[in-house]
Amino acid sequence: DELVAAASRWLILALLVVGPRCDSAQGANSAQRGALIDKQGQVVHRSASQPESSAKENQPLDYGDRLRTLELSRALVRFSDLTEMRMRELSSLEILPPPSDSNKPLARLLRGALYFFSREKPREVQIQTPHATGGARGTEFVVEVFDDRTELTMFDGEVELSTDAGSRVVSTGFQGIARPGQLPLVRPLIEVTNIVQWWLYYPAVLDPADLEFNSADSSRLGASLAAYRSGDLLGALEAFPASSWH
Repeated sequence: DELVAAASRWLILALLVVGPRCDSAQGANSAQRGALIDKQGQVVHRSASQPESSAKENQPLDYGDRLRTLELSRALVRFSDLTEMRMRELSSLEILPPPSDSNKPLARLLRGALYFFSREKPREVQIQTPHATGGARGTEFVVEVFDDRTELTMFDGEVELSTDAGSRVVSTGFQGIARPGQLPLVRPLIEVTNIVQWWLYYPAVLDPADLEFNSADSSRLGASLAAYRSGDLLGALEAFPASSWH
């Protein structure tokens, strides 16, 4: 019903305020290809020699390792050259050896979405998806993998996006769309709000009392509401009934 839908929205909004913690003293070192330096929700790790298991913060990542975020979860990965990428929910990432002509990290996004942002100088990043490859140099972009295509949105920088049919350059303010067997399509970026809103953080300003839950909803959402009121946003998310998201 409308009240439960509203609760879903405020809880998602509240969760966004809890951003990844970027402690410069933590993360990858020279002996690692990278590391999972922060996670929210459920993140699964699989190495080349081990089955999937729950990933831990500061989980080392080597070539062939995979990370997978489950529903309502996300992860922050830092590579050994200090490149950082954020994984959205329901995303799967594999760490691959860099091409022979490069020592830059190669991230293979199998599904979902990655957000790259650097407050420092532009960095070169190698991206691979089921539909395309790209060598990006910049400070901010988003890569999204769908069943039939890959979309790369460049907010600041440049990428050469390639498929088996050829390559096109995607510059700041443009979006590249790659489909198998087709030359990538490049189009101006007109609407950015829907693309970036998932990655932004907003303060939790909604008072649950304003939603005027009935007694049944109040009982069903009691544990989640109690955690929210106490400031435990992640606890509120964990206690929120899964059926209420749909």
